[in-house]
Amino acid sequence: MPLYPPPVAGTTDILQTASAVVSTNATTTSATYADLLSITLTVSAGSSLDVYASFCADNSSYGTPLFMQIIVGATVLAATSLCQYAHPEIGQLYKNTGVLSAASYTVKLQWKTASGTARCTALSLAQPEHASLVVMELGR
Repeated sequence: MPLYPPPVAGTTDILQTASAVVSTNATTTSATYADLLSITLTVSAGSSLDVYASFCADNSSYGTPLFMQIIVGATVLAATSLCQYAHPEIGQLYKNTGVLSAASYTVKLQWKTASGTARCTALSLAQPEHASLVVMELGR
């Protein structure tokens, strides 16, 4: 996964990476955000986290929006909504946290639905639905 913006030679190092994927079919009927994926990393002082999420989901209630967000600790880093019309909807979120203090951080991809049952299946050749979360610690 390329870094954005591209790093200047010698100024950014990838210190560690972690990833998670939906490995079993997931559903939610929650109108408040529920965890879909989660990663915990302990980072060094002065580093930052690049967080990338990719997802494809659908809803049993045609035309009803699904909402996805990335949070770090209790802070919403990025959010979007998807509205299904005929096919599962695809989306992605990317954000850098900015400089962090040395600590353990939990990064989550969360989702909710306005109504109906939101569905995200494990990736297979037969279904395009998926969810993945990638976190990279960057040192400067």
